[in-house]
Amino acid sequence: MKVFVTDDHDIVIEGYQAMFKKYGITMVGSSKTGSGFLEWINNKDNYCDVVILDLGLPDISGIEILKTLYELEGIPNILVVSGTYDVDQIQKAMVLGVLGFITKYEAAEDVIEALQKVSGGKKYYSEVVMDEILRMQLDSRKIVTLDEILSEREAEALQLMIEEKSTKEICNEMGLDSPSTFYNLTARMREKLGVKTNYKLVMLSVKHRFKMK
Repeated sequence: MKVFVTDDHDIVIEGYQAMFKKYGITMVGSSKTGSGFLEWINNKDNYCDVVILDLGLPDISGIEILKTLYELEGIPNILVVSGTYDVDQIQKAMVLGVLGFITKYEAAEDVIEALQKVSGGKKYYSEVVMDEILRMQLDSRKIVTLDEILSEREAEALQLMIEEKSTKEICNEMGLDSPSTFYNLTARMREKLGVKTNYKLVMLSVKHRFKMK
């Protein structure tokens, strides 16, 4: 298994390296910043099975990184390993396609199990994270706003759809090269928000009083 680690603490990266060596896992690279990781992942020559991502990076938030990754093709599976977390972060991460979410306080065996599950395309949440997910499901007040889930380009497209602009007009205003680019954009939005048509996408945004900031 090949793993890339994104964490802003040298001691944490060194700890992973020692752990991986013990379990026969290869750490193909690491970065202490979100921008460094995005530069690595955008190089088509680089490959890993799993990315370990800390949400509390100094330059770019982990959630913003997940938004960027969501729009890319062929990205590795993501395991969030975070020292701080809350219901909103967990919910956003789940919506943005994260397969695993654990804390930095897990035993080495649990981290390895999480990596194995996530590398195989399966979900893995630690016990304390599962408690937060259950609490989130029971507390209807914990709602993530649309602008927190959508990327800036997606939010711009949605705003134009609400304004009843045609596909051609939206492509012109956003500088999209073809209608198919717009269709791909709306497909990602529908997947994120769990709706099947653009009509329901617009109705959902109206219901939640979405307005681009």
